[in-house]
Amino acid sequence: MRVLTQRAVSCDEDKLSVNLEEDIEATTLEELAEDMPVSEPRFIIYSYRWKRRDGRVSYPMIMIYYKPACSAVQNMLYGSSQQALMTELRLQTVLSVTDADDLTEEWLLEELGKLNRA
Repeated sequence: MRVLTQRAVSCDEDKLSVNLEEDIEATTLEELAEDMPVSEPRFIIYSYRWKRRDGRVSYPMIMIYYKPACSAVQNMLYGSSQQALMTELRLQTVLSVTDADDLTEEWLLEELGKLNRA
């Protein structure tokens, strides 16, 4: 799976705003996981080349909501921002993960497979 685009989005508790961070240099989900903070959530806008089981290729753009254990204020800020961000970016798919170690290609393919069966 080749990553095409990755952007991280964070929320500022003091300003109550959503901020677009710099491009992420990681080329795999495993490398991306290494860049995630231990106790701060992030929205990750993620696009990649996905070859389906039937041979078709698509380039989905999804949002990954990385939500480790954090403060109640951060939980509320990120939780209340999720739908507005998805609407603004015209995203339909959000996948959630609480542990950066779970952020792997295997996890992503499993989650996408669940969406395909729905």
